[in-house]
Amino acid sequence: MGTTYKMMGDRQHSAKKFKEASSLFRQTRDPRGEIYCMLGLGELQYLKDNKKNAKQTFLRSLQVAESYGFKVEKGYAKKLLRAYDSGKGLPLNFP
Repeated sequence: MGTTYKMMGDRQHSAKKFKEASSLFRQTRDPRGEIYCMLGLGELQYLKDNKKNAKQTFLRSLQVAESYGFKVEKGYAKKLLRAYDSGKGLPLNFP
């Protein structure tokens, strides 16, 4: 739901849904889900012109993905960092 709201431009609802989901993923000890929430929240930070925090969030998600050996999520984090560095291409709609 967070990604859907993000892609529709409803940043407020998007942030709320990512935070709710992140809490549930922490409760169920699902680091992969938490990574996706971090990526989505990082994009929202970027879109709100909080670019410094966005990059930190992307880097943190990359670090977590690497620590668990999650190759797909690592790739997504790297893709977001490349988009960040190029200054274009955000938001992304990951499957």
